[in-house]
Amino acid sequence: MITERAIAVIASTLKNLYEDKCTGKIPEAVFIDLMSDFTKEQAAIEEQIPQLRRRFESVKETSGEIDDWLSLISSYMELETLDRATVTSLIEKIIVPERVKVNGKQTQELEIEYRFIKNLLTNAKEEVA
Repeated sequence: MITERAIAVIASTLKNLYEDKCTGKIPEAVFIDLMSDFTKEQAAIEEQIPQLRRRFESVKETSGEIDDWLSLISSYMELETLDRATVTSLIEKIIVPERVKVNGKQTQELEIEYRFIKNLLTNAKEEVA
Protein backbone atom coordinates (compact mmCIF):
# COMPACT_ATOMS: atom_id res chain seq x y z
CA MET A 1 0.00 0.00 0.00
CA ILE A 2 1.02 3.57 -0.59
CA THR A 3 0.80 4.49 3.10
CA GLU A 4 3.08 1.62 4.12
CA ARG A 5 5.62 2.75 1.52
CA ALA A 6 5.34 6.29 2.86
CA ILE A 7 6.06 4.99 6.38
CA ALA A 8 9.17 3.21 5.06
CA VAL A 9 10.34 6.37 3.26
CA ILE A 10 9.86 8.45 6.41
CA ALA A 11 11.74 5.88 8.51
CA SER A 12 14.64 5.97 6.04
CA THR A 13 14.57 9.77 5.99
CA LEU A 14 14.62 9.89 9.80
CA LYS A 15 17.64 7.57 9.82
CA ASN A 16 19.46 9.76 7.30
CA LEU A 17 18.49 12.87 9.22
CA TYR A 18 19.91 11.40 12.43
CA GLU A 19 23.13 10.45 10.64
CA ASP A 20 23.42 14.00 9.24
CA LYS A 21 22.94 15.41 12.74
CA CYS A 22 25.56 13.08 14.20
CA THR A 23 28.11 13.93 11.52
CA GLY A 24 27.46 17.65 11.97
CA LYS A 25 25.99 18.21 8.50
CA ILE A 26 22.91 19.90 9.99
CA PRO A 27 22.52 21.97 13.17
CA GLU A 28 20.70 20.59 16.22
CA ALA A 29 17.79 23.08 15.90
CA VAL A 30 17.15 22.10 12.29
CA PHE A 31 17.33 18.42 13.25
CA ILE A 32 14.75 18.89 16.03
CA ASP A 33 12.33 20.77 13.72
CA LEU A 34 12.64 18.22 10.91
CA MET A 35 12.40 15.29 13.29
CA SER A 36 9.22 16.74 14.80
CA ASP A 37 7.65 17.29 11.37
CA PHE A 38 8.51 13.80 10.11
CA THR A 39 7.31 12.17 13.33
CA LYS A 40 3.95 13.96 13.09
CA GLU A 41 3.57 12.94 9.45
CA GLN A 42 4.45 9.35 10.29
CA ALA A 43 1.86 9.26 13.10
CA ALA A 44 -0.83 10.70 10.82
CA ILE A 45 -0.12 8.09 8.15
CA GLU A 46 -0.07 5.23 10.67
CA GLU A 47 -3.46 6.41 11.94
CA GLN A 48 -4.92 6.12 8.42
CA ILE A 49 -3.70 2.56 7.76
CA PRO A 50 -6.51 0.64 9.58
CA GLN A 51 -9.21 2.74 7.89
CA LEU A 52 -7.61 2.24 4.47
CA ARG A 53 -7.34 -1.51 5.05
CA ARG A 54 -11.06 -1.68 5.94
CA ARG A 55 -11.90 0.34 2.83
CA PHE A 56 -9.74 -1.95 0.68
CA GLU A 57 -11.48 -5.06 2.06
CA SER A 58 -14.89 -3.48 1.41
CA VAL A 59 -13.95 -2.70 -2.20
CA LYS A 60 -12.55 -6.21 -2.64
CA GLU A 61 -15.77 -7.73 -1.28
CA THR A 62 -17.91 -5.54 -3.52
CA SER A 63 -15.79 -6.50 -6.50
CA GLY A 64 -16.35 -10.17 -5.70
CA GLU A 65 -20.10 -9.58 -5.48
CA ILE A 66 -20.04 -7.87 -8.87
CA ASP A 67 -18.16 -10.83 -10.36
CA ASP A 68 -20.68 -13.25 -8.82
CA TRP A 69 -23.61 -11.22 -10.18
CA LEU A 70 -22.10 -10.97 -13.67
CA SER A 71 -21.40 -14.68 -13.72
CA LEU A 72 -24.94 -15.48 -12.62
CA ILE A 73 -26.69 -13.01 -14.90
CA SER A 74 -24.63 -13.91 -17.97
CA SER A 75 -26.16 -17.39 -17.93
CA TYR A 76 -29.60 -15.78 -18.37
CA MET A 77 -28.83 -13.41 -21.26
CA GLU A 78 -30.87 -15.44 -23.76
CA LEU A 79 -33.73 -16.20 -21.36
CA GLU A 80 -37.08 -16.61 -23.11
CA THR A 81 -39.27 -17.95 -20.28
CA LEU A 82 -39.14 -17.27 -16.58
CA ASP A 83 -39.43 -20.37 -14.43
CA ARG A 84 -39.26 -20.92 -10.67
CA ALA A 85 -35.61 -22.03 -10.72
CA THR A 86 -34.58 -18.83 -12.50
CA VAL A 87 -36.56 -16.63 -10.12
CA THR A 88 -35.03 -18.28 -7.03
CA SER A 89 -31.51 -17.96 -8.42
CA LEU A 90 -31.90 -14.26 -9.27
CA ILE A 91 -34.20 -12.95 -6.52
CA GLU A 92 -33.43 -12.92 -2.80
CA LYS A 93 -36.93 -11.88 -1.73
CA ILE A 94 -40.07 -10.08 -2.82
CA ILE A 95 -41.74 -7.72 -0.37
CA VAL A 96 -45.46 -7.02 -0.86
CA PRO A 97 -46.70 -4.44 1.64
CA GLU A 98 -50.38 -3.74 2.34
CA ARG A 99 -52.44 -1.83 -0.18
CA VAL A 100 -52.91 1.86 0.46
CA LYS A 101 -55.49 4.28 -0.84
CA VAL A 102 -54.02 7.32 -2.59
CA ASN A 103 -56.38 9.93 -4.07
CA GLY A 104 -59.22 7.44 -3.97
CA LYS A 105 -57.28 4.74 -5.81
CA GLN A 106 -55.94 1.51 -4.36
CA THR A 107 -52.19 1.19 -4.88
CA GLN A 108 -49.73 -1.43 -3.87
CA GLU A 109 -45.99 -1.26 -4.17
CA LEU A 110 -43.75 -4.21 -4.79
CA GLU A 111 -40.12 -4.38 -3.73
CA ILE A 112 -37.79 -6.94 -5.28
CA GLU A 113 -34.41 -7.60 -3.68
CA TYR A 114 -32.14 -9.27 -6.20
CA ARG A 115 -29.29 -11.52 -5.11
CA PHE A 116 -25.98 -9.64 -4.72
CA ILE A 117 -27.43 -6.35 -5.98
CA LYS A 118 -28.88 -5.24 -2.64
CA ASN A 119 -25.43 -5.46 -1.05
CA LEU A 120 -23.94 -3.53 -3.94
CA LEU A 121 -26.52 -0.77 -3.56
CA THR A 122 -25.94 -0.65 0.21
CA ASN A 123 -22.17 -0.37 -0.32
CA ALA A 124 -22.67 2.35 -2.94
CA LYS A 125 -24.85 4.35 -0.54
CA GLU A 126 -22.21 4.01 2.20
CA GLU A 127 -19.50 5.26 -0.17
CA VAL A 128 -21.55 8.34 -1.08
CA ALA A 129 -22.27 9.23 2.56
